[in-house]
Parts: sequence; C-alpha cells; structure tokens
Amino acid sequence: MLRSPSGTAQLAQLLRYVKLVLGRVDLDRFRAKIRKTIPALEAMMTLEELVLRKERVEGRAEGRTEGRTEGRTELLLEQLAIKFGAVERPAS
Repeated sequence: MLRSPSGTAQLAQLLRYVKLVLGRVDLDRFRAKIRKTIPALEAMMTLEELVLRKERVEGRAEGRTEGRTEGRTELLLEQLAIKFGAVERPAS
C-alpha cells in the first residue's frame, strides 16, 4: 500500500475510517494490538502518526488563514461603513 503513489493517502483514509468506526481509541493499546498481530505494521504506525501530525498542522494553518480573512473582511466593512455609511454584510 505505501509503495503506491497514493499509498500514504490510502493509509491515512484507512486509519480515519478505523477511528470513525471505533470512536475514541487509546493509541498505545491500538498500536500494541497491531504490533502483536502484524509486526511489520510498526513502521506504518509511525507513518500514520506523521500523517496525522501533518493534517493537524495543515488544519491549524487553514484555521489561521480563515481567521485572518474574516478579520480583514470585518476591517474592510468597518472602513467602508465609516466612509460611505451602512454597508450590507455579505451572506456567509
């Protein structure tokens, strides 16, 4: 799976599915069970952690970008209102 061009994405999708089905998972217990069942998956678990960490970082970056955009929009609307009077808010 990991050797294919989209292997990392497939693995991440599989792990998201497992999390969705199982709900909150104790990562250490889950990892121990996988290691016991299939020892070769230990490297994949490390990769999974990297993928999830990358997704969290990207999510934070997206959140900051959205926050900045909203802040700039609000500032621009305030400036327009000061200069031209009441301004209609765009639909969200």
